[in-house]
Amino acid sequence: MNSPRAIADAEVVVADQVRTQCVPVWFRVASFPDRTAGNPHLDLFFSGLGAHGIALTGRFEPHPRWIRKNATAVDAIHLHWPEKIWRGKTRGRLHGAVRALTLARYRAVFRFALTLKAAKKAGIKRIWTVHNIEPHEGASWLDRLGYRIAARNIDLAICYSHAAVQQVRDRYNPAGETVAMAHGNYAGIYPE
Repeated sequence: MNSPRAIADAEVVVADQVRTQCVPVWFRVASFPDRTAGNPHLDLFFSGLGAHGIALTGRFEPHPRWIRKNATAVDAIHLHWPEKIWRGKTRGRLHGAVRALTLARYRAVFRFALTLKAAKKAGIKRIWTVHNIEPHEGASWLDRLGYRIAARNIDLAICYSHAAVQQVRDRYNPAGETVAMAHGNYAGIYPE
């Protein structure tokens, strides 16, 4: 397991790589999430795209109001692990009970659907990197519904293998194109 110091050093290396790229930007992307604590995957992902003129403009907030406010500032929104949108962060049992009683997760899935539809209406492309067919922690019916909503309202689904492309097509029948893209590596990021 990597120490917090090694992870922090890796994130600095990635940030330095991003800053030194001098490629004209032709496509602007907002991502949810825009960073993953303790894992430089998204930094590496967008750094790799940056070399091709695709720039991460920041965090996409899954709300129709965010779409209206940022419609001219981004060309696409990019989803990674969309279940984080409706699962949110539960801070203890009381908070979890309040979320359940107020139907917060159901409202978040509904808002997610409205957000994707608002993005389409605004001419913003919708991209989903399907890291997992279902969440690692197990999927509830609400997770499966959220994934189906994502699939039916995206322009591009990215998978990290051809087998995953077929699984995503079979299970979720995405509206947009589904493609395989090589998963980057962590060479040079973590110490040997």
